[in-house]
Parts: sequence; structure tokens; C-alpha cells
Amino acid sequence: MKMKKGTLLIVLFLVQTIAYFGVSKVDGAAAPAQTWSPFGPRSDALLFRIITSYEARLAAFEADEIDAVGVRPDDLERIRKNRPDAIFGEAQAWGSQSIFFNMRNWPLSDVRVRKAMAHLIDREGYIMPEILKGYGLPLYTVLMPTLGSWFNPNVKTYEYSPDKANKYLDDAGFKWDAEHKWRLDPKTGEKLRPIGLMTSTEAAAPAAFAIAVYFSKQCEKVGIKIQHEAVESAAVRTRRVRDTLEFDIYHWGWTGIGPESDWPYRFFHSQFDCAKVPGSWNRYGVNDPELDKVLEAFVQTPDIAKAKEYLFKAQEMLQEILPWVPGYSPTGITAYSGKLKGLVFLQVPGMTYPVGRGWISDLNEYTAALPFGATVRRAYVDVYTLNPMTYAWADEGDVIARMYEPFHASNPADASDSTKDIPRLLQNLKTEVVDVPPKGKATKVTLYLAKNITWHDGVPVTTKDIDFCIWKLGKELQLYRYVDKWILDTYKTEIVDDSTMNVYVNGTSWMTWLDVLGLRVLPKHLWENVKNVKASVPPREKHPTNPDLSMLTGSGPWIMKEYVAGNYVLSVWNPNYYMRHPDKGLILEQITVPASMYDDESTQISLKLTDYLKRTVENGTVKATFQLDGKVAKEISLSHKVGGTYSGTVSGLEAGSYKVLLKAEQGTKYGKLTRSQTLSLTVTPAWQRYAPYLAVIAVVVVVAALVYVKKIKTKK
Repeated sequence: MKMKKGTLLIVLFLVQTIAYFGVSKVDGAAAPAQTWSPFGPRSDALLFRIITSYEARLAAFEADEIDAVGVRPDDLERIRKNRPDAIFGEAQAWGSQSIFFNMRNWPLSDVRVRKAMAHLIDREGYIMPEILKGYGLPLYTVLMPTLGSWFNPNVKTYEYSPDKANKYLDDAGFKWDAEHKWRLDPKTGEKLRPIGLMTSTEAAAPAAFAIAVYFSKQCEKVGIKIQHEAVESAAVRTRRVRDTLEFDIYHWGWTGIGPESDWPYRFFHSQFDCAKVPGSWNRYGVNDPELDKVLEAFVQTPDIAKAKEYLFKAQEMLQEILPWVPGYSPTGITAYSGKLKGLVFLQVPGMTYPVGRGWISDLNEYTAALPFGATVRRAYVDVYTLNPMTYAWADEGDVIARMYEPFHASNPADASDSTKDIPRLLQNLKTEVVDVPPKGKATKVTLYLAKNITWHDGVPVTTKDIDFCIWKLGKELQLYRYVDKWILDTYKTEIVDDSTMNVYVNGTSWMTWLDVLGLRVLPKHLWENVKNVKASVPPREKHPTNPDLSMLTGSGPWIMKEYVAGNYVLSVWNPNYYMRHPDKGLILEQITVPASMYDDESTQISLKLTDYLKRTVENGTVKATFQLDGKVAKEISLSHKVGGTYSGTVSGLEAGSYKVLLKAEQGTKYGKLTRSQTLSLTVTPAWQRYAPYLAVIAVVVVVAALVYVKKIKTKK
């Protein structure tokens, strides 16, 4: 993709969350659209409560203990009755809920068994009407129709057909036992072992659990015993699927990050097999040399049209390999407290519903009672390490995203157009093709960071942090969240200055610029000396120099304050955030501020200082700086008297017109609240106070003189 010099093109980045935004087709009040503002956050805190049970989350919402909750269609009437103030929103997810196979394990290593199972899911006859009540999009292919022009609509699909499932098993040599109840293992002649199916618990994910139960019964009808295991801990599920590969099948969901992405390459190329690289993306054991070649061509071509052709071919091959059986793409229904304001919808032209909300909305949300301040409360199923380098669970990613300023953010007006995205930490990006003998052609990526952005501990964010992420976290440690193709293909970096750097990447891939924009920047000064970053639990580890912070120190609008595993995560707003709302700070109320004085006298300045919640500030500092002809003539400090009133006396100013800068500050644990105000002061020479009297005397003298002269003339 060609990029114009000086133009920032930003990839669509959609964060999966527990809550969604959109115009609701649910009967009841629809979530009202709000005006987007890039400043924030308006609220003071985000409370992420850990509530593993779906029923408990509903009860917490009904009791006004949380401000939003995902709702199953069956429970809509209950919410309307118990929370009549609730407003509803809907959003279509980009990802899928699917049956994922461990193709390394027998008998799932036989593709005919996987194809048989693919014919056992009745999406439109049972799952959609009975379990989802029509809220969702049935999926028949590994890649979803929501990928738009990147989706191949002509690939093979597996419709619901128990007869075809039986034929696949028959052809594979899985004969029936004497009672025609169970299949026999062709390798041993004995009854086929039960195949494990791991899911979340019914309490945590009722729909997914119900589908797993349904799928188990369907498999039993064709003679395959399923051993359904509901695992409560997301940490355990993630470890078994991603790290230890202790699973046969799992029913889970994932959210894609838009069509312009290399995720099919990372999900299905053999080099990302978790058996080779623990914690990587290919959990299924796809190991097909021909597919590898197609996927490599997909990511290496500089031509987008060619990339689409290769992805079309890859989709055809994946439908034959069948690493997973797609089920549906959910339509999320969320009930919001009527007290919650500032909801922002991400609009995607052409889609029935907007996409889910994330980081961008948090800047705008507030409660009706307090336009600034208060706490926005959410509920999550599980949050366990909050390690930004290795997390794999969506709830964790949602919490972590608030701590770190992203390179870019989706534009709420058109979240489908990457050219309209909002620059954040990365203010500009340029790519160009360069010749690098003997390597051949390469891509030079120039990154331009926003200036004057700091980490939560006050240390500036610089290009050294990006360089650290590339070389240490990506190329050396190959951490889960940093093993992207562009990082693996980077052969040189150049730091021009603290805000500008060049990255040289082998090849001329069409997606290099897109992948670069997905980088999460971590602070080098905190992580460069940590011995085992994989095992780190950052919120439990103290910042080495700031006792009020943890190692989960980011650059974004939210600061980690408290973390109690299995209970809650509390984040507070960052007062030093570079895009802080202009109305969220201190308020200076003038009590006595003269506009003029004489140069031989003193005058008093009195102010009242309150914060954005109208609370008096008694521990602040207030200074008044007097400037004459652009130079500082005098500076005084105002002392706190009582009830937030600050006073000070100024004297000894020479005559002239002054600009008076009033600056107030209040220190907090995480930064300073400030407010500045500029006034004018005229200082007049003291003699001029007698000018009116002199004028009168002068008039009297003149008049007397005139009278005297007239009398003399009269005598003559």
C-alpha cells in the first residue's frame, strides 16, 4: 500500500470488551449517541469487579453495583422489570465462537473425524433460534464474512448432516460396536476413547456451555463419546490451550482486529505452532507446507490485490484442513445504567450494528450526578496476571489497554476507514522501499512519536522504549504479544532522536505499516532489568522508585491503583495525561484582585481555590507572577488562610502595564492538578494621585491671575 509522505494511515483496531455500544433493536430505551471528545477521562476511576457467574453479574447490575452488563436475550424482560432506567445497546462482534481442535491428538489428527464433527452443528435450525434467540450471525467458514472483500464466499462449507458425519467416520474405519452405540478405534479395535471438550462454566458463559452440551449429544448420536469439562479459571484454560496443549477440543471465542491484518498467517503457519514456540498463536497444530507457502506469499507481497488472492486460496485450504469448526459471531446485548452518560458508538458503515467499544469510550464516560469525577464500574469474568507481554484472555486485555496509550485509536464517526483514525502516541508514520545490498529490497518505516508524553512515573516516553520492545521483547525473548512478522523481519533500527526513529524490515510486505501500528510500547527503564518477564505479575510488583505505582506503569489515561486477584481491579485517572480534559482541574475564584494601583503602595490579592468537584483545596500552592514588557518583575506566593482562600500582598512595583499570571497547583499521588489565569494590572506613578488637585490649583491660579490682570487694567 502506498502512503503519502506526511500522512498517517492507521489500522482499524477494535478491542473486545464485555460491553457493547449501538442502536438497539431491543424493545426499550436505546443507548443515545454522544458527542465524541478526544479529552479525558471525565470519571476519576474505573472499577473492574471480578464476577465469574453470569447470574451474579445480572444481580449486581440489578442492585446498582455495576454500570453495565452483557445480557442474554432470555433475560431482557427481567432487566426491563428490575432496572426500568436501563438503556440497551447492541454490537456485532468481528470474531467467532467456535469448536477448536488439537490436531496433534488422535483421533482428531484424522481430518475425516474433524469433518464429521463439522456436520454435527445445526446453526440455523437450533443454535440461532433456541440458544441465541436470533442474536448472532451463523458462521460456516474459518474466516468470517465480516472481513468484507477479504472473505472468500465460495469455499467449501459443512452443513448440518448427521448422515454425512456417519459416512466420514465409516470411511475412516471407525466401525460401530456390537450394540451400535459407540465407535471403535481402528488402531486398537477397542472402544474409541472419550474425546475431551473444555469450556467455561455454565455460570460464566451460559450460551457457550449450552452449545457444548448440544455438541456433545450430537457427537454421541454418531458414536463418539465426549467428555465435557467446564473449567472455571480462565488462567487454567489459557495455560492448557496455549502453553501445555492439554486439550482435545475447546469451545471458545476470539475477536479479530479487522480485515487488514496478518492474523491468518500467525494463526495457521507452522512456525507459530505452540508445540514449537510455547505461548504462540497456532494452538491447533496446523502443519501444512503448502499452506505455509500460501500464507508466506500472503504476507510478503507488496500488492494488496495479490494479498487478497493468496488469502482466498488459504481459505480454501483451511476449509479442507479444518483446524476449527466455526459456530457463530455473537451480537452482544448490553444493558447500561441510566446513570451512565457519555457512551460513544463506533460507527461502521455497511454494518447492521456498530462494533464493540473500548478505550476510546472510557475518556468520555461519566455519571449523571457528576460530569467530572465518580467511578465507572464494570464486571469481568476473570483477570489473573495483567502481564501486557503475555496475556491471552480478553478481559485482561481490556483492563491493560486502559493503562497504555495506543499508537492510534478508531474514529467513532467511521471506524472502518483507517485513514480517518485518530493519532495518539504515534503522530505520524512513513514507509518507503529501499535497496539494501545484498539483502535486496526492504521497507524503511519512520515513526514520529508525540512529544511531551510521559510514563505514569514522570519519565518521558521515547523511541528508546520502542527500540527495547523490538529487540528485547520481540526478537530476543519472542514474547507472545511481540512475535509479529515485522518484528521477526526487522534487521536494523536507527534512533534519530527521542521522538523519531527508523525501522528497517526485510521484504516489501503490504501490511508492514499495519502491523507496526499494533505495537504496545512498554517502558524500557522498568523492564530492561527484570530477569523473567514471562512470569511477572506486574500489578503485584512495586515500582522500584515510586511507592504509589506498580510495575504496571503505562502512559495512558488510567493508572493501576489496586489489584486483588479474583476480586477487583481499581484504576484511577492520570492527572498528567497529555490529553486531559480542560475542565478537569482546579478552579480559581477571584475574591480581591485589583486592576490598578500606585507605585508607592501595596495591594492584596485574594483567591478561592476549589477542584473540579467543587471541593475546597487547602493543600495547594498559588503563585502570582508580574510581568512587565515580557520580563518577570516580581513573583509572590499566596498563603492559605481558611476554607480554600489564598491571599498575598504585593508592593514595590514600578509604574507600567503588567500581565499578571496566576498559577495554582495541587499535588496528588499520581501528578498535579493545575489551573492558570491571566489578568491585567496597571501601576501608576504616585504623583499622579495628586493630579486632580494640581489641576484645580492650576485653574484657580489661572483664574486669579486673570482677575488680577483685569483689575490692574481697570485702575489704569
